[in-house]
Amino acid sequence: MSSFIGHSLAGATIFCCDRQLGGDLSTKKRDRFLWLFWLIILACTPDLDYIIPFFRPSNNQGIRITHSLAGSLILPLLTSLMLFFIIKNRATLKKYSIQAFCAGLSHLLLDILVGVTVLPLLFPWSREVFKLSFGILPSAGKISLTNYYFYRNLYLELGVILPLAIALILWIWRKKSHKFLFLLPIFLLISFHFMFVSFHLPR
Repeated sequence: MSSFIGHSLAGATIFCCDRQLGGDLSTKKRDRFLWLFWLIILACTPDLDYIIPFFRPSNNQGIRITHSLAGSLILPLLTSLMLFFIIKNRATLKKYSIQAFCAGLSHLLLDILVGVTVLPLLFPWSREVFKLSFGILPSAGKISLTNYYFYRNLYLELGVILPLAIALILWIWRKKSHKFLFLLPIFLLISFHFMFVSFHLPR
Protein backbone atom coordinates (compact mmCIF):
# COMPACT_ATOMS: atom_id res chain seq x y z
CA MET A 1 0.00 0.00 0.00
CA SER A 2 1.02 3.61 -0.50
CA SER A 3 1.28 6.14 2.32
CA PHE A 4 -1.32 8.66 3.41
CA ILE A 5 0.93 11.37 2.00
CA GLY A 6 1.03 9.71 -1.41
CA HIS A 7 -2.74 9.33 -1.55
CA SER A 8 -3.24 12.92 -0.39
CA LEU A 9 -0.90 14.13 -3.10
CA ALA A 10 -2.95 12.24 -5.68
CA GLY A 11 -6.13 13.98 -4.52
CA ALA A 12 -4.44 17.39 -4.59
CA THR A 13 -3.07 16.71 -8.08
CA ILE A 14 -6.56 15.94 -9.38
CA PHE A 15 -7.69 19.31 -8.00
CA CYS A 16 -4.77 21.17 -9.56
CA CYS A 17 -5.39 19.61 -12.98
CA ASP A 18 -8.60 21.64 -13.15
CA ARG A 19 -7.65 24.80 -15.04
CA GLN A 20 -10.14 26.80 -12.98
CA LEU A 21 -9.12 25.28 -9.62
CA GLY A 22 -12.70 24.93 -8.49
CA GLY A 23 -13.56 28.42 -9.66
CA ASP A 24 -16.92 27.48 -11.11
CA LEU A 25 -17.89 25.42 -8.07
CA SER A 26 -17.99 28.58 -6.02
CA THR A 27 -16.52 32.04 -6.15
CA LYS A 28 -15.45 31.69 -2.53
CA LYS A 29 -11.88 30.62 -1.80
CA ARG A 30 -13.14 28.80 1.28
CA ASP A 31 -15.32 26.53 -0.83
CA ARG A 32 -12.47 25.82 -3.25
CA PHE A 33 -10.29 24.76 -0.32
CA LEU A 34 -13.14 22.59 0.94
CA TRP A 35 -13.35 20.89 -2.44
CA LEU A 36 -9.58 20.32 -2.43
CA PHE A 37 -9.84 18.87 1.08
CA TRP A 38 -12.74 16.64 0.01
CA LEU A 39 -10.82 15.25 -2.98
CA ILE A 40 -7.99 14.37 -0.60
CA ILE A 41 -10.50 12.63 1.68
CA LEU A 42 -11.90 10.67 -1.28
CA ALA A 43 -8.38 9.63 -2.30
CA CYS A 44 -7.64 8.33 1.21
CA THR A 45 -11.04 6.82 2.15
CA PRO A 46 -10.26 3.15 1.27
CA ASP A 47 -7.76 3.13 4.14
CA LEU A 48 -10.66 3.44 6.58
CA ASP A 49 -10.10 -0.25 7.26
CA TYR A 50 -7.19 0.83 9.44
CA ILE A 51 -9.52 2.91 11.61
CA ILE A 52 -12.94 1.24 11.59
CA PRO A 53 -12.88 -2.35 12.92
CA PHE A 54 -15.85 -3.44 10.77
CA PHE A 55 -13.82 -2.95 7.57
CA ARG A 56 -10.66 -4.71 8.79
CA PRO A 57 -9.59 -7.83 6.87
CA SER A 58 -9.77 -9.85 10.08
CA ASN A 59 -13.53 -9.23 10.13
CA ASN A 60 -13.99 -9.94 6.41
CA GLN A 61 -12.26 -13.28 5.85
CA GLY A 62 -8.93 -11.60 5.24
CA ILE A 63 -10.26 -9.36 2.44
CA ARG A 64 -9.76 -5.60 2.38
CA ILE A 65 -13.28 -4.85 1.15
CA THR A 66 -12.66 -1.09 1.03
CA HIS A 67 -9.95 -1.73 -1.57
CA SER A 68 -12.37 -2.93 -4.22
CA LEU A 69 -13.71 -0.91 -7.13
CA ALA A 70 -17.10 -0.78 -5.43
CA GLY A 71 -15.64 0.14 -2.05
CA SER A 72 -13.51 2.96 -3.45
CA LEU A 73 -16.38 4.43 -5.47
CA ILE A 74 -19.19 4.49 -2.90
CA LEU A 75 -18.24 7.87 -1.46
CA PRO A 76 -17.51 9.44 -4.88
CA LEU A 77 -20.93 8.22 -6.04
CA LEU A 78 -22.60 9.82 -3.02
CA THR A 79 -20.60 12.98 -3.69
CA SER A 80 -21.83 13.03 -7.28
CA LEU A 81 -25.42 12.61 -6.14
CA MET A 82 -25.00 15.49 -3.69
CA LEU A 83 -23.52 17.70 -6.40
CA PHE A 84 -26.49 16.86 -8.63
CA PHE A 85 -28.72 18.82 -6.26
CA ILE A 86 -26.24 21.68 -5.85
CA ILE A 87 -24.83 22.31 -9.32
CA LYS A 88 -27.31 23.19 -12.05
CA ASN A 89 -24.86 23.38 -14.94
CA ARG A 90 -24.53 19.85 -16.35
CA ALA A 91 -21.05 20.38 -17.79
CA THR A 92 -19.80 21.57 -14.41
CA LEU A 93 -21.53 18.69 -12.64
CA LYS A 94 -19.85 16.22 -15.00
CA LYS A 95 -16.44 17.75 -14.39
CA TYR A 96 -16.64 17.59 -10.62
CA SER A 97 -18.17 14.12 -10.65
CA ILE A 98 -15.26 12.89 -12.78
CA GLN A 99 -12.82 14.47 -10.31
CA ALA A 100 -14.53 12.69 -7.42
CA PHE A 101 -14.41 9.31 -9.17
CA CYS A 102 -10.77 9.83 -10.20
CA ALA A 103 -9.85 10.61 -6.58
CA GLY A 104 -11.47 7.39 -5.37
CA LEU A 105 -9.84 5.25 -8.07
CA SER A 106 -6.43 6.88 -7.54
CA HIS A 107 -6.14 4.99 -4.26
CA LEU A 108 -6.40 1.61 -5.94
CA LEU A 109 -4.00 2.67 -8.69
CA LEU A 110 -1.27 3.71 -6.25
CA ASP A 111 -1.74 0.63 -4.08
CA ILE A 112 -1.57 -1.81 -6.97
CA LEU A 113 1.56 -0.09 -8.31
CA VAL A 114 3.31 -1.06 -5.07
CA GLY A 115 3.17 -4.66 -6.25
CA VAL A 116 2.84 -6.11 -2.73
CA THR A 117 -0.71 -5.79 -1.43
CA VAL A 118 -3.37 -7.99 -3.03
CA LEU A 119 -6.57 -6.13 -3.88
CA PRO A 120 -10.08 -7.64 -4.15
CA LEU A 121 -10.99 -5.37 -7.05
CA LEU A 122 -14.22 -7.19 -7.98
CA PHE A 123 -15.63 -7.62 -4.47
CA PRO A 124 -18.50 -8.30 -3.65
CA TRP A 125 -19.09 -10.05 -6.99
CA SER A 126 -15.85 -12.01 -6.71
CA ARG A 127 -13.36 -12.71 -3.95
CA GLU A 128 -10.51 -13.07 -6.41
CA VAL A 129 -7.57 -10.85 -5.53
CA PHE A 130 -5.20 -9.06 -7.88
CA LYS A 131 -1.56 -8.04 -7.58
CA LEU A 132 1.08 -6.89 -10.03
CA SER A 133 4.13 -9.10 -10.36
CA PHE A 134 6.29 -5.98 -10.04
CA GLY A 135 6.15 -2.64 -8.29
CA ILE A 136 7.23 0.88 -9.22
CA LEU A 137 6.26 2.37 -5.87
CA PRO A 138 7.62 1.43 -2.44
CA SER A 139 5.28 0.16 0.24
CA ALA A 140 4.43 2.44 3.15
CA GLY A 141 6.86 1.85 5.97
CA LYS A 142 5.63 1.43 9.52
CA ILE A 143 5.08 4.89 10.99
CA SER A 144 7.79 5.28 13.61
CA LEU A 145 10.29 8.05 14.26
CA THR A 146 13.03 5.43 14.56
CA ASN A 147 12.06 3.38 11.51
CA TYR A 148 14.62 3.95 8.76
CA TYR A 149 12.39 2.28 6.15
CA PHE A 150 9.54 4.70 6.87
CA TYR A 151 11.71 7.65 5.81
CA ARG A 152 13.37 5.80 2.93
CA ASN A 153 10.11 4.57 1.43
CA LEU A 154 8.42 7.95 1.88
CA TYR A 155 11.36 9.59 0.12
CA LEU A 156 11.13 7.14 -2.77
CA GLU A 157 7.36 7.48 -2.98
CA LEU A 158 7.55 11.27 -3.17
CA GLY A 159 10.38 10.93 -5.68
CA VAL A 160 8.03 9.02 -7.98
CA ILE A 161 4.74 10.83 -7.43
CA LEU A 162 5.68 14.49 -6.89
CA PRO A 163 7.68 15.08 -10.10
CA LEU A 164 5.06 13.11 -12.06
CA ALA A 165 2.30 15.27 -10.60
CA ILE A 166 4.19 18.47 -11.42
CA ALA A 167 4.79 17.27 -14.99
CA LEU A 168 1.10 16.47 -15.41
CA ILE A 169 0.03 19.86 -14.06
CA LEU A 170 2.55 21.64 -16.31
CA TRP A 171 1.10 19.85 -19.32
CA ILE A 172 -2.52 20.55 -18.34
CA TRP A 173 -1.67 24.23 -17.75
CA ARG A 174 0.70 24.43 -20.75
CA LYS A 175 -1.01 27.48 -22.27
CA LYS A 176 -0.24 29.49 -19.13
CA SER A 177 2.97 27.77 -18.10
CA HIS A 178 4.60 27.46 -21.54
CA LYS A 179 7.73 29.19 -20.21
CA PHE A 180 8.29 26.26 -17.86
CA LEU A 181 7.50 23.41 -20.25
CA PHE A 182 11.22 22.78 -20.71
CA LEU A 183 11.14 21.39 -17.14
CA LEU A 184 8.59 18.72 -18.07
CA PRO A 185 11.09 16.09 -19.33
CA ILE A 186 13.32 16.81 -16.34
CA PHE A 187 10.52 16.03 -13.89
CA LEU A 188 9.63 12.91 -15.86
CA LEU A 189 13.24 11.71 -15.75
CA ILE A 190 13.38 12.27 -11.98
CA SER A 191 10.17 10.28 -11.53
CA PHE A 192 11.41 7.44 -13.77
CA HIS A 193 14.66 7.32 -11.80
CA PHE A 194 12.78 6.78 -8.55
CA MET A 195 10.52 4.24 -10.25
CA PHE A 196 13.64 2.34 -11.29
CA VAL A 197 15.00 2.36 -7.73
CA SER A 198 11.62 1.29 -6.30
CA PHE A 199 11.32 -1.46 -8.92
CA HIS A 200 14.49 -3.08 -7.59
CA LEU A 201 13.42 -3.08 -3.94
CA PRO A 202 12.99 -6.55 -2.43
CA ARG A 203 9.30 -7.52 -2.21
